[in-house]
Amino acid sequence: MIDKTEADRNTIQKLRQIFYENSNKRILVLGTTCAGKTTLAESFPECLDQDEICWALLPKELEEKLRTGPWTQEMIESWNTHVENATQTVEIEAGRPLFAGSIFKSDIIVYLNINEKTLRERTKKRNIEYETAANYNNIIKEKLKSINLPVIVVDIYI
Repeated sequence: MIDKTEADRNTIQKLRQIFYENSNKRILVLGTTCAGKTTLAESFPECLDQDEICWALLPKELEEKLRTGPWTQEMIESWNTHVENATQTVEIEAGRPLFAGSIFKSDIIVYLNINEKTLRERTKKRNIEYETAANYNNIIKEKLKSINLPVIVVDIYI
């Protein structure tokens, strides 16, 4: 059985190879909540994280509301609208992959395919509802079926 450290190294190595082979393309690394996007992005200083970009683009008034929380349904809807707007305006640069949970304009998508067991463990650790993350993952999978872009699947096991 593969241990967590080895699995992380393998995933990072796979991503490094994909980034190298596609360095002239705009790469989107896409995954659901708890798929490991932020953690993986930390291994690649040239990469960007959706949350960092979206927070930086927030209107000051909305940022203050969101940072002081708790988030109401209205705040969640405002955030989602803001992220949707960002997907239309933010340009991914070649050589600077973007790790995100939303689909941005890109040339190639790397989908972080997390298995059910791992997703259950990670959502439990982060106190996030498994069903929410799983449903969002299913939405991503459905969207990927209708996108006319190359998709590289990277399996996340641990």
